Amino acid sequence: PGEQGQVDWASFGKIAIGRASRALCCFVMVLSHSRAVFARFFLDQQMENWLLGHTLAFSAFGGVPRELLYDNLKSVVLERVGDHVRYHPRLLELAGHYHFAPKPCAPYRGNEKGRVERRIQDIRHSFFAARSYHGLDDLNAQLQRWIDEIAHARPHVGGRGSVAEALAAERPCLLPLPEHPLGCDRVDVARSGKTPYIRFDL
Repeated sequence: PGEQGQVDWASFGKIAIGRASRALCCFVMVLSHSRAVFARFFLDQQMENWLLGHTLAFSAFGGVPRELLYDNLKSVVLERVGDHVRYHPRLLELAGHYHFAPKPCAPYRGNEKGRVERRIQDIRHSFFAARSYHGLDDLNAQLQRWIDEIAHARPHVGGRGSVAEALAAERPCLLPLPEHPLGCDRVDVARSGKTPYIRFDL
């Protein structure tokens, strides 16, 4: 309990935002022991949303696992030579703030994080398929209800009651949250011309 979590992105096609077509991406984190899941839809897989997904997941779980297992994403691994890994500096900042150890899977060994891959399939087929929603906020609200009422209500594989009960038992074993969450906001310099319009993210 409290030792490992697994993290990944999943793509869910496109979503219309006004007249723009945006990518629909889902950040997913699973605690390996209790199988508790946190998921949130975003409009891209940029570093700011990657970091925000972590901070929201830690808050939802009420603590931080000691190790997080990843694919070799560019937001995690900048360079890899054998067992030597150069991590993204923003990920190291996140890991230092929350005191967990990042651990990338071996290349082309996505099966090493099978728990999060399984939850992504659950979200894709049990939650998302043929679902109607009105915008990103509505979709995330429906996803949270699905997690609370279905994903965490299912029996735990280890015979520890439900997943929600296993999470309650695992929570005291997680690392405590810091006093303040890591700042994840994106900050850009923007200039306006003669008209008072500033273009940002489409």
